[in-house]
Amino acid sequence: MTWTAPQIPRQSTPTVAGERQLLEAWLDYHRQTLLSKCSGLTAEQLRQRPAPPSTMSLLGLVRHMADVERGWFRRRIAGEDIDFLYSSEADPDGEFDNVEGASEPTAGPFSDGIGRPGTKPGGVTGATGPPDARS
Repeated sequence: MTWTAPQIPRQSTPTVAGERQLLEAWLDYHRQTLLSKCSGLTAEQLRQRPAPPSTMSLLGLVRHMADVERGWFRRRIAGEDIDFLYSSEADPDGEFDNVEGASEPTAGPFSDGIGRPGTKPGGVTGATGPPDARS
C-alpha cells in the first residue's frame, strides 16, 4: 500500500486573545496550512521539484520549517546545543537538496523542531506533528 500524507484539519484562530495564545494559534494555523497542501500526496509527489533548477519541494519546505522552528525554539530560546535535522554548516540547504534519498514518510519534523512531540513554545502541550520523509 502506498503511503499518502494524511488530511490535516485547519483550525481557525482567535481574533481576540492574549499574546501567547495568539502566537500559538497562528503557529498552529500556519503549520496546518502547509500540511494541508501536502494532504493526499505520496512520498514521491512530496519530493517532486516543479520548477527546475530550483530544489524547492513540499517535502523540502516541511523540512525547512522543522529546522527553522528547531533553531528558534530549541537552540535560541531554550539554549540547547543541538544540530539541525536536515541542514548543516557544510550543507546549508540540506533540507531542500537531500530529499531524493528520503524513504517512506514518518511522523514528526515540526514536533521535533519545536521540542518534543506534542509541545509548543515554552513546553505547553497540544501541538500535532506532520508527515516526514526521512532517509
